[in-house]
Amino acid sequence: MFCIGLAMTLRPGAYATYKAAHDGLWPELAAGMRTNQVSIAIYRDGDRLLLFAAVPSESHWQRSRSHQENEGNEERQALLRAAGSASDDETG
Repeated sequence: MFCIGLAMTLRPGAYATYKAAHDGLWPELAAGMRTNQVSIAIYRDGDRLLLFAAVPSESHWQRSRSHQENEGNEERQALLRAAGSASDDETG
């Protein structure tokens, strides 16, 4: 089992934009998560988001991430950039 936690900070007042990016789960994103057995929970504390994910192995996590980046989800990525979510605090 591989678990990861990400801490993200949204730009002040950008939660609605962030939420809009996640309300409609893109089919390719759902497929990548399902294929790689990714289980995610996201918690919000003001403008901070804490994401916890569990997958069978680190390679499952990496495959799910590359699938998301390569499946034409430019719209979602643009919304997330606008919201200012950044997540370089990865720990495994």
